Amino acid sequence: MNYLKRIGIFIGIFLILLVGFYFYYFKIHVDDYFNKDGSSYYMNDENIGVGGYDVTEYFTNNKATKGDTTFSSKYDGVKYLFANEQNKSLFSENPENFLPQYGGYCAFGLGMEVGDGIGINKPGKYPSTPTSFKVVDEKLYLFFDAPIFHAKEKWNKNEPKFLNNANKSWEIIEK
Repeated sequence: MNYLKRIGIFIGIFLILLVGFYFYYFKIHVDDYFNKDGSSYYMNDENIGVGGYDVTEYFTNNKATKGDTTFSSKYDGVKYLFANEQNKSLFSENPENFLPQYGGYCAFGLGMEVGDGIGINKPGKYPSTPTSFKVVDEKLYLFFDAPIFHAKEKWNKNEPKFLNNANKSWEIIEK
């Protein structure tokens, strides 16, 4: 009996720590940190957009492909990397055709309503994971992806609702 009591205590402590991590990371870290960003584009400290992934590849090959610093182009203050010279030229001809919606921020983050996320209280600018994407009607949408939360899966459950909400939120945020 003493052995079972110890296991119960261990499991209880583990669950308390797990819940604490959940609220720390998703409530404080994501909600407070990422909504402070005033930028219209989600980029790293070197102003590289889409995590350095080639934005043309999402459309031409329906896959996330890392770009190369050898092939880069700057648009609206953001540096984009490409897998090859051909993709760079394709982008340069008409950049607007390849830019991710909502500046590359998570589409679900902008489209959710209170209660749709996990510990996040409001729609806003949240990070995206370049390997979690969807091209719909020739528009690129990026999503946050982590071991315990897959924004694209949530988005797919009611895409029309989230798309409508995201468009409205982006219009308000970008005024």
